[in-house]
Amino acid sequence: MIVFTDKEDRIIAYDSTNKTYKNKIDVGNYFDNKCDAFIFGHKCEPHYLVEVDEHNVPLYDKDGNLIYKLDKYGNKIQDGFSVYPDVPFLEVYQTNYEQTILSMADVLGGVYE
Repeated sequence: MIVFTDKEDRIIAYDSTNKTYKNKIDVGNYFDNKCDAFIFGHKCEPHYLVEVDEHNVPLYDKDGNLIYKLDKYGNKIQDGFSVYPDVPFLEVYQTNYEQTILSMADVLGGVYE
């Protein structure tokens, strides 16, 4: 699966053809069998291969930025990714879930706290 993130690394789409996203990250089958709300409730940050010297120390350019390994098209080579929950999104989702449960209890005449 390919996920797309915004400038704050929030997942905002997956398996899309739109080219306007900050990052396009191949997460393999990490989100298999997960619903959209679960996927969009996470942030995903790519990791790229870094150029190293003979002592395995990362190389930096004159401005202090890491130098990444590039493929034949000039794109950075992805080496992995980090996925972590986007807490504000999950809080909103939880609040909506709780409100839905309370509304259903009112309609069904159930007891709730």
